[in-house]
Amino acid sequence: MKIALRERALATALIVPTAIVVIVLAVLQYRWSNQVSNATSVRLADSLQMSMINWHLNLFRDLSDICAAMRIDMRSVDREALDQQVRRFEQWRASAPYPGLVSQLYILPSASPTLPAVRLNPSSGHFE
Repeated sequence: MKIALRERALATALIVPTAIVVIVLAVLQYRWSNQVSNATSVRLADSLQMSMINWHLNLFRDLSDICAAMRIDMRSVDREALDQQVRRFEQWRASAPYPGLVSQLYILPSASPTLPAVRLNPSSGHFE
C-alpha cells in the first residue's frame, strides 16, 4: 500500500507540473501566433499601400511624359508649329513604353482665333 501511495504521489508530482508547463506553453504560443499574425497583417498592408503609391507615381510619370513631349507654345500656333507637333508626337510614340495611351491628338488654340481646333490624322500625319 505504501508503494502504491508513493508511486501515486510521484506520478502526481510529475504530471501536474508537466500539465501546467504544457498549458503555459499553449497560452504563450497562442499569444505569439497572434502577434505574428498582426505583424504580418501590418506588413502586408504596408506593402499593398507602397504598391499603390508606386502605381500612382508610375501613372503620373507616364502622363507627365506625354504632356512634356506634346507641349506647344500657344502664342505662335501656325502650320509650322503643327508640323513640329506631328514630329514630336511620332518621336514620343516611337520611344514611349506605352504608345497606346494616346489614341487621338487634338489642339484647341484658345489664343489664336484664326486657327480652328484641329485633330491629328494618324494615317496622313497631318492635322485636319
